[in-house]
Amino acid sequence: MLIVVLEQQSTLLQRLEGLPLALAQAGSFLRTTRMSLEEYLALYDGSRRQLLESHRSLFGIGEGNLRGNIRTTWSLSLADLEQRASLDNKYDNALKLLQLITFFDPTDIDFTILCRGLIGPQAPDWCEAVFESSLSFVTTAELLVERSLLNRTSKYACYSMHRVVYDWLCAEEENEVDEGMLTIAMSAIAFSAPGSRSQSWRRSEQRLIAHVMAMEKTLLRCKFTTGVALVELGALTPPNFERAIRLVRDPEWYKEITDARPPLSIMIYIFSIDEKVETGLQIVEAALASVDREGFRETQTLASLLGAKAILLLRQKKFPASRACCFKALALPNKSRFLQYDLQLTLAAVMGSEDKVPHASRMLDTCISEARKAGLAFDHPWILAAIVKLEWILSKSKSATFDAAGRRVRLLEPYRTYAEETAARSAVSRGILSGLGNAYKDMKAHDKALVVLEAVLAAELASATASLGRLSDIYYDLHKAYLGLGKTAEALTFCEKWSEAQAVRFGPQSKKAGYALSDLCLMSHNAHDAAKALEAGMRAADILGPEDGEEYLYLSWAVRDVYIRAKKWEEAITWARRAVEACANECGAESALCKEDKETLEKIPQLEREDMARNLQNPPRYEMG
Repeated sequence: MLIVVLEQQSTLLQRLEGLPLALAQAGSFLRTTRMSLEEYLALYDGSRRQLLESHRSLFGIGEGNLRGNIRTTWSLSLADLEQRASLDNKYDNALKLLQLITFFDPTDIDFTILCRGLIGPQAPDWCEAVFESSLSFVTTAELLVERSLLNRTSKYACYSMHRVVYDWLCAEEENEVDEGMLTIAMSAIAFSAPGSRSQSWRRSEQRLIAHVMAMEKTLLRCKFTTGVALVELGALTPPNFERAIRLVRDPEWYKEITDARPPLSIMIYIFSIDEKVETGLQIVEAALASVDREGFRETQTLASLLGAKAILLLRQKKFPASRACCFKALALPNKSRFLQYDLQLTLAAVMGSEDKVPHASRMLDTCISEARKAGLAFDHPWILAAIVKLEWILSKSKSATFDAAGRRVRLLEPYRTYAEETAARSAVSRGILSGLGNAYKDMKAHDKALVVLEAVLAAELASATASLGRLSDIYYDLHKAYLGLGKTAEALTFCEKWSEAQAVRFGPQSKKAGYALSDLCLMSHNAHDAAKALEAGMRAADILGPEDGEEYLYLSWAVRDVYIRAKKWEEAITWARRAVEACANECGAESALCKEDKETLEKIPQLEREDMARNLQNPPRYEMG
């Protein structure tokens, strides 16, 4: 008997060609079903032949085909699950969960994200059963683990799936999009996002971005034949609303803003911040084509999608087209109040980008005032997000007659105490303080700017969500504030920190790292630190070139002056010539600046002769040993 078993084990090993993944799956299947090796081999051989006949184009042909072995093993696990699903709900629920997982990033199958698919008017019974609790989710997921279709991770109620298994399952489902499953997946992502939308998501929401990118192909194939799903929290029954608020990631946002929104609009926004604008436009156009034009729900959906399209067009700098989308959405009747506000926010951002700052700021002022009258608290996340947006628009003003800096101070100062108290735990509060500090800096009130910016830095360093990007910006702002106060040593310290942060953030050979090094070179030169100036200048010169225009001109000036001060005349002449060429390209060969640079170039030989003459008149003294 032992010899027979060993032979069967050897045969199975040959069938699976020793592939660890396939062997693990086969072992799990045998343990779960208590099937004998002989029965398994017979089932495997029969199933394999059938699969090779029906999937030649995908998995190749011939008895030695490796993918055929893997695919056959998975098929057995899946077939067993499907057979049991017809008899027992718990297996049917596991099969449905497996289908849902194919919409997500396979490395991050987390209950805390997937369970938010329950939020909506009527989740399917299987969804209610699986996501009733983390325990019910784990119990269902373990049925997939037993069949090697899912893997445990170190975190409770969080699983992963082998990429090859995931690709195979996705191939099984790619003929037709299950729009019901897609709606559950999109709701899970939408309510896992912060309420306030922000470009900082690109850094802070990598998990969500990975899930949305996993849905990209499915969304591009979706025809939205059943329409675009809309979730209206305010229309939920009290128990369902309480559950929704308990499940959402940002409950404070949704307690007062309960209007209807399509989860798809969040997906499209994430495509926009991940620079997948064309993908987002294709999806939103398909969705718009499926929306009827009558009824409250249809109006809400249409207006939300038009707003999402406006953001995509804004990313492409197609300002007239983006503005047209906003106006079209705003003209629709019977929209919810807060959707109207969001559309006005988007329109104000478009106008701000077009440098129509006074008009945009008036619009946002009115919008914020109306939201406050509608009952939103002083510190509601929507109000704070609108305040930050308004400050950003005002900061872009180039008008000499419009007191943008003064308006920014008057806008943000009332929020200063609240922001200081909450800065360590709120990125929005730190954004308010940063905006206030920069507004004071632009008003030349550098002492006030310094107090606020130092507080921002302390809060950012103390925050659990500290961002290298924000730290880099704060270092730069502090460098400028200290410079405005004439505190050169402190300005140089923060300029150096900013340069180091930029190198880590964008890469040591990136252009942004080069620009920061160029500034550090000039700053060090002004601080009479020749060694540091020369080091920064040479590192910047390895990155920047004449094609970098103005930045290269500034670098040429700084390095030229460093060499002049160091009395390295040959190098000074080389960089003086580069400065002349860069200035001619940027300002014109006949410009006053270019003429000054030519004069400096001509003076360097004279400075060298004078230096040599001084050395002859006062030779260095050497003591005899």
